[in-house]
Amino acid sequence: MNYLSTTEDEEEDEKHENLSQLHPLDLVWAKCRGYPAYPAMLIDPEMPKSGTFHNGVPIPVPPDHVLQAGIQQNENNKMQLFLVLFFDTKRTWQWLPRNKLEDLAANHDQDQSKLNSIKKPAIRKNVNAAYQRALLHRKRVTGDDDHIMMTSHSPSNVGGMPPVGMTSSTSSDVDSGDGERATTMTVKSGGDESDAEKSD
Repeated sequence: MNYLSTTEDEEEDEKHENLSQLHPLDLVWAKCRGYPAYPAMLIDPEMPKSGTFHNGVPIPVPPDHVLQAGIQQNENNKMQLFLVLFFDTKRTWQWLPRNKLEDLAANHDQDQSKLNSIKKPAIRKNVNAAYQRALLHRKRVTGDDDHIMMTSHSPSNVGGMPPVGMTSSTSSDVDSGDGERATTMTVKSGGDESDAEKSD
């Protein structure tokens, strides 16, 4: 953990005060160090173990090992960490601070700017596919398809190998929204890595 000076502490606190408030089930761009921002959903770590629904749409339940990792990371971290579930095909879980999260689908131009800023075509294709899954989830929840882009993708073409530092386990009875069996993953390294960078 990097310890900040008093001045840096104050600057970090001020940055957090200027950020909009986020709530469980919000869609976000989640940024992990060394990877592009990636579409994800905020998950309430205290949600019922039996699961919950958002306007009839089932929400994946975080596995115990993900929750345990969050407890350990929150104890060692100055800033509050938020649990996110990425819209990748392997359904990766991650704990991130507020300053690494931005609203998704609130502004179409901002979303497109994030997608266009990714230089590598394979990574941009992968992030765009995840973005489409996030918008599809939003449409299922709200019925609003204003942000749905007319971009086709094949879920089978956008997967990838698990990144270094992660472990995976099959999550029971969870649908990723595109008919695939979900897999949950968690980071061991305190929030520094994600599987945002996947190749085709």
